[in-house]
Amino acid sequence: MRFQRLAALAAVSTLAASPAFALSPQVFVSGKGADGAGCGTTAAPCRTFQYAHDSAVTPGGMIAVMDSGDYGPVRITKSVSIVNNGAGVAAIGPNAQLSSIEVAAGADGKVVLRGLTVDGGKTGFLGLRIVSARALDVSKCGFRNFLGSGMAYEGGSDMSFRIADSEFSDNVNSGIQFASMNEPNIDGVIRNSRFNRNGAGFLGAVFYSPFGSNRTFRVVVKDVEVNGGRAGFELTNPSPNTSLTLTGATIGGASRAALMASFSAPQIRLSRSVLINNLNPWEGGEGVTSSGDNQVMLSATTLPAPIIPMK
Repeated sequence: MRFQRLAALAAVSTLAASPAFALSPQVFVSGKGADGAGCGTTAAPCRTFQYAHDSAVTPGGMIAVMDSGDYGPVRITKSVSIVNNGAGVAAIGPNAQLSSIEVAAGADGKVVLRGLTVDGGKTGFLGLRIVSARALDVSKCGFRNFLGSGMAYEGGSDMSFRIADSEFSDNVNSGIQFASMNEPNIDGVIRNSRFNRNGAGFLGAVFYSPFGSNRTFRVVVKDVEVNGGRAGFELTNPSPNTSLTLTGATIGGASRAALMASFSAPQIRLSRSVLINNLNPWEGGEGVTSSGDNQVMLSATTLPAPIIPMK
């Protein structure tokens, strides 16, 4: 009997000493993987982004896609990179909640999203919702078929962002929307991206409304295409610290105006761009400054008088 008690105590001690599965700085997901303790290696990849985020990857680490699959909605609450470097279609479908991807990484969080295809299927509301992050890097991603916007910033923390080589298409509200009650400072770049058929009742590309903010909103847009929507870009009630610089943009098919600015100070700056087949080139009078090297074609109404005449 004494021997049995000692054996039982030894077994309990052994279990207590067994280490939990450690988080890893790089974990893998696969359409053929399985979520469970210890997943994340190439031999035993996880199945979903959410499990890999919650249970496998360290803060600041990377979730790498091995092959095609629908990896499910994900709520990001720490610094992390989710990366598909051409391994197949890394899909995220609609979510019964507000968004397919939600970023709530905190005021110091850094999030990278690369090579993801996010499709709302005309049932999801938002593709990418940002609540908090210090830095956001989105490249080679697609956000399409959402009832709201492809991407929406609704947070209160200051954020810098970069969007490159990405597509926002067939979203009912806007391609990208910035709207916050908390007056954050926003600084970003959008490059080599396309906005197609967004905003049947709203915006084709970017909408900004800070609710009376006095903070900075500074965004540079280079080499983008915008097709359709009520307007290509709109700034509503911005602060004096607002600037939107467009270089090499092509904006066409806007049902109201290619550019809309509800203020008199020049805060949209336009160069080397083409505004074609829009009802109006812009609304907002002196809110738009042209460098003089732009083209306006096939507008239904007379060109408003800019500060610097367009060619």
